[in-house]
Amino acid sequence: MSRWNRPGGAAAAHLLVREGVEFDAVFALSDTLGLGVLRALGEEGLRVPDDVAVIGFDNIDESKWSVPSMTTVDPGRDEIAAIAVDRLIERINEKHERRPPETFKPDFRIIKRESTGFTSAGD
Repeated sequence: MSRWNRPGGAAAAHLLVREGVEFDAVFALSDTLGLGVLRALGEEGLRVPDDVAVIGFDNIDESKWSVPSMTTVDPGRDEIAAIAVDRLIERINEKHERRPPETFKPDFRIIKRESTGFTSAGD
């Protein structure tokens, strides 16, 4: 069974609270984990973002619609897809020696939402 899902995020948050770990924020490795964290913190009687701020990573649709809406890091999937398609087409059409490896860095951005104290649901 995978721990990289909502129940895994919830279990981790429950464990932190029950072991008495003091924390005022959680940065979840994914929005899916973050959604589980949001649920568990509420079950533990903690208020988000008043007691604990929560931020996820990957900007899935559900993060915008959770209550509270969850702040997230958008990793630039559209840009990554466009770069990948462009490089693939370029590789298919190569008639000369292959180009050396390149590094591409898409623009990450934080989508500010209610789980970190912003009143707007972001985009």
